[in-house]
Amino acid sequence: MCLIQSSFASVQLEHVPEQWLHLLRYNKNLWGGIESEVDSKNFFLAKSGKTDPASELAANIENFRIPIENFKDPNQHPICLFPGRYLFLKTIGKVRTEFDLDKCSDFKTFKDKLELSSVSVVFSSYFINKPASAFGHTFFKLNKDSPLKTDLQSYGVDFSAQVTTKNPIAYGVLGIFGGFYGKFNLMPYFLKLREYNDYESRDLWEFELNLNDDELDLFTAHLWDMNQAAFDYFYFSENCSYHISRFIDAVKPDWKIMEAIYETTIPIDTLAPLKDQKKITQGIYFRPSQQKRSQQKLEKLNKLERRAVKNSFNNLKLAELGDFNRNQKAKILDAIIDFTDYKYPTQMHLSKDNPIQDFKREALIARSQIEVTSQSIEKFQVEKFDSGHKARKFGLGARGGDRTGMEFRHRFALHDILEPQGDVYSLFSLEMGKTRFFLEQETNKFLFEELEVAHVEALRPINFLEKRISWNFDFGLKNRFEIVAPFLNIGVGPSIALGKQNFTLFFQTENNHLFNEYLYQQSYLGANFQWLFKKDNFGFKVNFKKYRDLVLAQDNVDIVQSELSYLPSENYQIAAETLKSDLEERTSLLIYAYY
Repeated sequence: MCLIQSSFASVQLEHVPEQWLHLLRYNKNLWGGIESEVDSKNFFLAKSGKTDPASELAANIENFRIPIENFKDPNQHPICLFPGRYLFLKTIGKVRTEFDLDKCSDFKTFKDKLELSSVSVVFSSYFINKPASAFGHTFFKLNKDSPLKTDLQSYGVDFSAQVTTKNPIAYGVLGIFGGFYGKFNLMPYFLKLREYNDYESRDLWEFELNLNDDELDLFTAHLWDMNQAAFDYFYFSENCSYHISRFIDAVKPDWKIMEAIYETTIPIDTLAPLKDQKKITQGIYFRPSQQKRSQQKLEKLNKLERRAVKNSFNNLKLAELGDFNRNQKAKILDAIIDFTDYKYPTQMHLSKDNPIQDFKREALIARSQIEVTSQSIEKFQVEKFDSGHKARKFGLGARGGDRTGMEFRHRFALHDILEPQGDVYSLFSLEMGKTRFFLEQETNKFLFEELEVAHVEALRPINFLEKRISWNFDFGLKNRFEIVAPFLNIGVGPSIALGKQNFTLFFQTENNHLFNEYLYQQSYLGANFQWLFKKDNFGFKVNFKKYRDLVLAQDNVDIVQSELSYLPSENYQIAAETLKSDLEERTSLLIYAYY
């Protein structure tokens, strides 16, 4: 996960340029003073440089005047260590010293290796099977040429924690409270493609930034400056998207990326200024995941062609294709090759031969003998990026039933399965920080009803090749009988898709008032049948639940729920919900505003 917090505000300091504050990551601290977010001492040339931008500016100007001949190793000259600062100060006239950066052999080697033609911000879509990546990820791609041509030659740059533990609990605690260092990391871009696009089957969106040659030179030099920088890494604040956004502001402060995002935001929000302002982005490119490319080919097969594919995978040996014409054979073999890459990415990259590699090799040899062009599209340019909807929303509505009154709701993030998918979502819900309050008409009491800390639902429909399991999970606090206590719900089961409809049967458990007095505990176990219909901005869902009450040892506990969602625009949602059970009956009509 990559949540970020934008606390940067322009700091007005006499004789200190605003861009200098960006380049050295100065920010207001909790006590109202100024402090750099960089925590490594060798990043500053002045003793008080971390908290005094003016003294650091003066120290840089003074040290940049030192002749390079004074250094046994020219790469240790301050300009060679911080060429980004030098280029900026020279541009604004603060430094008049002429210095040939080619004398900095380490930096020259670095710059020549990049051959930077343009820079793209890459958004890697959601991967809910991995908590650290559930909210997506943003990083830089350093293009050597056109973004469509040089993926294998280009480099990627991300900001990530230097993780020191494999313990998931320790990882969470240290990540939240700044127990890791974070740094910028350079790696070949194809490694990112392998990790995100192939291994994790995530879509990649590239937003090519509109930087001129001088700004690209500054970008390269500033990236070299960041070699000296280490930061305390905070999971919810100073993390990947935060530092990507601040990096852009350091190179191009006029865009004011940090001012365009909320104080606490998620990676998808950082794309808003990129997709909405053409002066910032000069092109948007899309690379579908391996799963999506495979699925598209499987969907084009007829019944007999699918049977041939299935038989081939059942035995890991190509089925007899003699009854198919040349075009059909090409479709079948292309589908087999793509599905193998999607389903078995680890086996395909093992150094030793294995049955999967042998099977794909057999398919490739057979495919090479058919002179029909494959229709596979690896990557292409698009006109626009549709984010579906904004992540946060506030709702107000009326409730009828056993108790009448007004409801107040809020969601911190991110997406409900009934909301429009846009270009980035699929059949899943991933919501955090959902709160519900109720103003009861009869008593005029304002009550806290529920806090869903996390709600996740992943529908993974089975197909003729995969018997996948769908699942749901949510936990939080609920107010029952004016007692606030934890709840935990978990469900797993099969799901099938028929057009715009989805049918799922969960083996479900619902548990309320955990760790509370026995009298108030509620523990259900049974079946949860769900029907889902989605089309464009409209969604409708019905759940019929038949449970056994484990606390009271009673069968035939029936619960029926329905939810309707319609978005007349990306800023508003009209929603209706009903619930009917032995204990409660209610109907709610709500209007949400996204922000």
